[in-house]
Order: sequence, then C-alpha cells, then structure tokens
Amino acid sequence: LIPRLARCLNAAALFAAEDYEPEPRARDAAVTKALGGACRAHFVQDHAIHAPDAIFSGKGTAFKVFTPYAKVWRAQLQPTACRGYSS
Repeated sequence: LIPRLARCLNAAALFAAEDYEPEPRARDAAVTKALGGACRAHFVQDHAIHAPDAIFSGKGTAFKVFTPYAKVWRAQLQPTACRGYSS
C-alpha cells in the first residue's frame, strides 16, 4: 500500500520511524525495495534513546554487566537545547 500511495502522490521521499525488531525491519526493507529509485526511504531514530548498535564496550563487544553499560549509556546522552529556557 505504501509504495502504491507514494507513486500516486509522486512522492520523492518517505520518512518513517526506524524499528529494531526483525519483522518490522523485514517489512521496511520490502517497502524500500518496492519503492524503487523514484522515492527514497529515510528512517529516523524515534522511540529509542540510543540505537541498538550505539552502545558497546571499549573492545567493541556487547556488555555482559549492567553497570558499565549504564555508565556508557549515560555518557552518550546529549543535552537538548531549548530556546528561551534557562536553568
């Protein structure tokens, strides 16, 4: 349905929230393929604070203990600037 709608609208781009589970990833890949080259698919980080492949140990492997993982997770948080807001 999405590729058909994109063709009807002559859409140049499709923007959607990225999902990290296997079934939605397969669905998104199928939609992207069906869009062909006429409409580019862009997936943005949405409901996750960090993407699954963003937090690894210093060795580049997954953490096996929560506390070191939590320290790296917190260290990667970026403060959000708000206009007109002062702390």
